[in-house]
Order: sequence, then C-alpha cells, then structure tokens
Amino acid sequence: MVFAAWTWPWVFGTLAAASALVVVIHLLRLRRRKLEVPFLPLFEEALGDASAAKKVDWLRRLLALLLSLAIVASLALSLGDPRFGADGRALIVLVDASLSMEARAGDTTRLEEARDAARRLVRSLGRHDEAAIVAVGEAPLPLTPLTPDVETLDHAIASIPRGRGAADFDAALSLAFDMLAGRSKGEIVVVSDFSRVDVAARTIPDHIRLYGLPVGGASENLAIEAFATRRLPRDPSRASVLLRVQNHGALTRKARLELRARDVLVEAHDLSLEPGEARTLDVADVPALEDRLEARLVPVDAIPEGLAEDDVAFASIAPRRPLRVHVVSPGNLFLEAALLLDPTLALSDARPGDPLPEGPVDLFVFDRALPEARVAAPAIYIAPPDDPAGVLPVALGPKLKAPYFEETKREDPLVAGLRLYDVNILEGRSLVLEKGDVGLGQFGKHTLLARGVRDGVPFLVMGFAIQESDLPLRIAFPLLLLRSVDALTRRDAVLRLPHRVGEPVEITLASSAGEATWTTPSGATRALPLDGDRARLVPLEPGVHLVEAGAERTELVVERVAAAESDLTPPEELRLAGVELEAPPDRVGEPLRRPMLALLALAALLLLLEHLFYHRRWIE
Repeated sequence: MVFAAWTWPWVFGTLAAASALVVVIHLLRLRRRKLEVPFLPLFEEALGDASAAKKVDWLRRLLALLLSLAIVASLALSLGDPRFGADGRALIVLVDASLSMEARAGDTTRLEEARDAARRLVRSLGRHDEAAIVAVGEAPLPLTPLTPDVETLDHAIASIPRGRGAADFDAALSLAFDMLAGRSKGEIVVVSDFSRVDVAARTIPDHIRLYGLPVGGASENLAIEAFATRRLPRDPSRASVLLRVQNHGALTRKARLELRARDVLVEAHDLSLEPGEARTLDVADVPALEDRLEARLVPVDAIPEGLAEDDVAFASIAPRRPLRVHVVSPGNLFLEAALLLDPTLALSDARPGDPLPEGPVDLFVFDRALPEARVAAPAIYIAPPDDPAGVLPVALGPKLKAPYFEETKREDPLVAGLRLYDVNILEGRSLVLEKGDVGLGQFGKHTLLARGVRDGVPFLVMGFAIQESDLPLRIAFPLLLLRSVDALTRRDAVLRLPHRVGEPVEITLASSAGEATWTTPSGATRALPLDGDRARLVPLEPGVHLVEAGAERTELVVERVAAAESDLTPPEELRLAGVELEAPPDRVGEPLRRPMLALLALAALLLLLEHLFYHRRWIE
C-alpha cells in the first residue's frame, strides 16, 4: 500500500492523536440517570440479575469503542489516499513556451490555448494516474514532479512563463524519458503550435506513447529579423543602421518603419512587402547622440498582426571613450562651445604661459598659443604664433591675406562632406609640411589645414584664427573639430554587438554598494548581488535591461535570438523525433474523492454527540 496524498508520518500521527482522543472519551465515567420510584425492592426485582446487566453494559461499551476506533482509522487512512497495487499511467505534459506561442488570435494567445488544453489533460486523470507539467523554452523547466494532485498541476499550468525565444524540445524529450524511467506505462503529450519544432529522430521506448496537441492557426506577421548600428568614422555623432524586415504572412503588408532615440523619432520609412518578402535596409546617416536606437514596425493596413513582440528591436551604439581635453587660449567662446557639444569630453582651460596640468591629458588644444616644449599627447594648433623654439610640428610660411580653401582633400574622413570652399578668412599663415604630412585644405600652393604624426604623436594645425573667419558660423566647424578629436585620439567608431537572450553577462560597476537593482524590460525588479565591483546576470527576455547601483546606471540591450519564431505558419503534419504524432485519446477522469479534514471533523462531531447524548445521559 502506498499513499498518494498525505505521507506515512502524517497519516499515522493523525490516527494516533484521534485514537487517543476517542479512548479518553470512552474511559470517562458514565453518568447514570436518576429515577425516583415509590418502592425500591419492587424495581430491583424487575431489573433482574445486576451482574448480568454489568457484563452486557461492558460489552456494549467495548463494541462502541472498537467501532469508534475503526471510524477514526478509516478517516485517517483516507487522508493519505491509499492505493493497493494500483499501476496507473504517468503523463508528462510538455507545453511550448517559445516566442511564437505569444501569437494572438483575437483576445487569446496560443499560450493561453495551450494552458487550457493542459488543464483538460489534467482533468482526464484517473484515480491511479499521475502527471507532471514541463514548460519548454530555451531550456526545459519542470514545474511539478509526477503527482496526482490536480490543484498542484493547475497552479503549475497557470505559472507557465511567457515565451521569449526558441523551444528546446530535444532536451525536453530527454527530460521526459528520465522522468518516466521505471514506469510501466508512460505518456508524453506535446502541446505546441509546432511552427518550429525541430527534433532529431530518436528511438521512443516501448512503454511510452508520444502524442501531439496542436494549438493556434495561420497568422499574418511582420518581423524585424536583424538590427545593428555603428557610428560613422567621419562623424561619430551620426550612425549607420542596418535592418532586415520580413513578411511571414500570405498577404501583401504595408507598414511604417520608425527609428527612435529615447522615444524621439529620428527616421521613418514606409514599406510595402509582398508575401514572404524579406528586405534589407541600409540607413547611412542617422543621428546618434544617444547610446541606443529603437526600431519599430507599425502596420498601417487593417490586417491583424499575429505577433507584436517581433515588431520592436533595440540596437546599442558603442559609447565613445571619455576624454580629458586641455584648452590653452586667451579666450575663445566659439572653440569652447563646439567642444562642449560632445558630452564625453571633460574640458579644462588655461591662459597662454600657464603651466600645463600634471595629470594625464588625452588631447591638447592650443589656440593662438604654444607650449614651452613639445607635448607627448595629441594636439590641435589653431593660428599658432611664431615658433623660434621649434615646438610646432610644422614650420610656418608666409602670411596670407584673405585666403580661402580652393581645394580640400575630400577623401580624408576629417573633411569629407564639409563645405569649406566658401569660408571667408581675414588673414592666415601658410604651413610648411614634411614628408608624410597630409594637407587637408589648400589656398593655391599654400596649405591652410594639415595633419600628421611626429615621434608617434598625431597633430592637426590650422593656419588661421577662427575668430577672423566665418567658419564658427557654419556647421562644418564643430564637425571638423569633433572629428579631429576622435581621429587624433584614435577613438574609433566600433560595432557594439548586443547581448543575447540566455547568455551570461558580466558588467563592472564603480559603485561600492554591495547590491545592485536589476530591472527587466517587462518592469520586474530583483536584487543583484555584487562580487566586488562586478555583477553577473542572465537576461531571459529581449529589450533594454537596467542595472542600478547607487547613483550609477548601466543599460544592457538584449536581442531575441530566435528569428525563426516569427514564422507562424502551422506545419502540414505533426512530427517530432521522427514520429508522426496523433492526438491523445479522450478520457473521462475519475474524480479523486478524499474526505480530508471535512470528514474528520464530521466524525469527531458524531463521536461527541454520541458521548453527550448517550454516555452522559443528556436525554432523559
């Protein structure tokens, strides 16, 4: 005999306590009923032999005690749901929890349909059957062991998580086989839309039956299949964006593709996609002042969208390394304003003749000034004065009246796309270049703008004062200046790949707090312990994750990895592990009737009434 509900200790503990209570009640002294009579000897003669009456009374009491103990034992054993040699079936329900199960038909998702189907399977269990619920996502997640408890199974079905990626049914089948090991009869029911169920052929054990229960139907769906971005080398404030969108439906679809930076619309394209068409878009010039971009497909037709989760994607733009820039100038608001456009630059300034800072400096800017000796860091020289000490990396030529840029080196990334030919200059100075230097702007045979490298240190020289020109009034000025900062410091524009769902992520935080707060795209928050200055997490949903520790905030862009989940077309036949699946047979479940505490309370009440009304003689 085995117990399927309460365990042996609970059953026999309850039996012992209830039996002790019954014995105590029966051992209490009987309260005899008083009866007044006119002549006692007459009634004694009528009662007969007193000893015989006592024997009968003792036997009656013993039988009542044994009957009470039998009732208590039966009720206590029923709490354990005893099973005598029963060999019911063991059912494993594999519920697809992939992204495609979030596809919606009306107000119902495929996952909700799968939950309803799993509940019907649970309610078909017989008295000797057991079942287990397994959610199949990126990895199989067993939500219950094999159990006959319908309430436990219902709770597990309700807690099946939403799909975020692909479903690993290969690992799920291996887990189900392990759970059914040692069982004489086993069944596995796969509840899925079967849109992307790909499992290699394998041998199914003879004692296990494999069934399939499809949910959902055909749906129209547009999807962003890929999304990446990088800063432009010629202008780090702009970015190049690459997207791939596809129509997975059977109808022609129209949609609007929006690119947003922190909810600000920066680019939009109208699309019309034929059935099954995939299109790649290369958007070459997008503002990239923020550290991430959001792409969103907005259908403009009246066709219901099957899956909204794949209409949104995020891409991370590699942040530029913070730089310390030291400006030496008698005063130049144009120069300072242009440098302040880049929030990653930490500026410090000084007057000509002041000592240079002792700490590390990434870039020097000398405006109408020169250092006492050559600096070991990259430098920009603007309208340098005469240089008798030879500090300037190039020699100065003759003065030029009203020069202008007759020619620029258009293929050079510092001046590519900039209109410099119509810049008006009051006075300038010709620059004498050495071998290897690059002239970026020419006035006849004279060089007005040049860059090069001396002793491994890059430099840029501008042969005129920007206050004596209209260059600060043009958009070309901050672009030229900020491009020069990036080029001289070798702060290249790089491709920053997003993190992927299910992959471990380790981030470094400067905060001294022992714990960080992790906020997922769905808004859930959880505590994240820190190992020194490092935090480790495994994101399980795509989108933007936020990690906060003290005043420090770090954002992680996580992309979905299962692009194939966007194809919602149902298969023509149900196959899994090389086996064609049939629907599970219809069964009418045998209710699991257990008296439980209600019957125990009823038995206790009957025993109490029996004691009060019979043994204690409350009834006259």
